[in-house]
Amino acid sequence: MKNVTISEQAYDEFKAFLEENKITDFNIRLNFAGFACSGPIFNISVSEATDADDVEKVNDISFIYEKSLIEQVGGFVIL
Repeated sequence: MKNVTISEQAYDEFKAFLEENKITDFNIRLNFAGFACSGPIFNISVSEATDADDVEKVNDISFIYEKSLIEQVGGFVIL
């Protein structure tokens, strides 16, 4: 099942950011940061996966998130 959906523009921006900062492992962690009026808020970081994580690869970038997040939010749409 696909839990990460990302627009082409957002993908290009993520990849350019990683390349500009000379990050060779294209691993982005999606972290739950809390709730706001419009719903959940997430932040991102460069990280490695652990046993508590799921990893979904979109082209060259691996998106890492805690398995429990899918139960809470149902998935990620990055525009």
